[in-house]
Amino acid sequence: MNNTPMKRQAPRRMFRLLRGLAICAGAFRARHLPLWQVVFSKGRRGRYDAPH
Repeated sequence: MNNTPMKRQAPRRMFRLLRGLAICAGAFRARHLPLWQVVFSKGRRGRYDAPH
């Protein structure tokens, strides 16, 4: 196999990506990050109120 710089960097880049996702997941579970939901609807005028 040809050991190119891209192949050597791939595991490191993947580790950084997964580490960032784990940090975000932890912050969400600790309630430091809010959850936002956006509703797009076609042809509806005014405000959308979700059923309770």
